[in-house]
Amino acid sequence: ASNPGRFKSLFSRGDAPLNDDEVSAVLQGSGARTIDHMMTYSVAGTPQVCVEYLRRFADLAHADELMVVHQTNSVATRIRSVELLAEAAGLDAPTAADDATATATATQD
Repeated sequence: ASNPGRFKSLFSRGDAPLNDDEVSAVLQGSGARTIDHMMTYSVAGTPQVCVEYLRRFADLAHADELMVVHQTNSVATRIRSVELLAEAAGLDAPTAADDATATATATQD
């Protein structure tokens, strides 16, 4: 993989970040190609930069929806990252009423 720092940030977990030796061992092994492939379409930046990239990618892929993964060191910052992306994309945050409606709809199906 061409970016050890990015690999470290993606695969470290909470209070147990990967050390440089662990990163080097993985990136020098057979998994490096898989990791590079996973990173083919990825973006990091301001919420607006990310929204613009995702819109271009959706057009390229002819996709009507995308799944995104927010990599951070805590659940709270991951949730905030999702909120920032949604705000930049002009999406409304779900409410408790939306959750109840979704649950009711799912149980009726």
